[in-house]
Amino acid sequence: MQMLPCNILLRFCFLARCPLDTVTSVLLSVHQINITDLQVGTFLNPAGLLPILFHGLTKHDVPIIDPTHVNLLFNNLSIIGKVFKRLCLSTQNSQDVFRQIRILAEVKTQDITTFIEQLKGLRLSGLDLTHLFRALSKYFDFYKLTCLGTTECGVVEQFMRNLGASALDKKLNLEHIAVNIERGGSEEHLDESLDNVFKACESIQSLHVGFNELKFTP
Repeated sequence: MQMLPCNILLRFCFLARCPLDTVTSVLLSVHQINITDLQVGTFLNPAGLLPILFHGLTKHDVPIIDPTHVNLLFNNLSIIGKVFKRLCLSTQNSQDVFRQIRILAEVKTQDITTFIEQLKGLRLSGLDLTHLFRALSKYFDFYKLTCLGTTECGVVEQFMRNLGASALDKKLNLEHIAVNIERGGSEEHLDESLDNVFKACESIQSLHVGFNELKFTP
């Protein structure tokens, strides 16, 4: 990293999906400020580097390594999310991250969606989506999204049902939907969940549905 010319990087991926060391974080935030596509974990020490490192990003893949990092990321969204166009949130600690997002949303009174108004694509991976739509709606304006995807998430059907129910009186701008139904999901329940979503989407162009170990109904 130290041998690279200043501000030459436009994309940086730390594929280990584990904490990025402080030295590399500092080098990125000081000497590579033209990065617009970043894939790193949320852990940073000191935490004050987060707004600096994420400044100017339009596409970001965020592996949430520890539930406590939910606060670090979400509390800084009003600062770092102004130019986000695509965002991926992923975790391997589904239940704990799920609880932390809900707890944080319950005490959040400020409307964060106004600070992330350019966001068009959102992908969720590894999250338990049970009752999570309302919490995430405090941070992301689902009515402005054009692309929504889920992979390895639990209870996707309920999440899509809540999305459709919220759009009964307001149209969605979704053009591309890609969902993956995990074990225990139901084709029938998914059909019911997507029904209102489709009714609210006037510009839908593509739908991709994947099933893991699911028995289709005849």
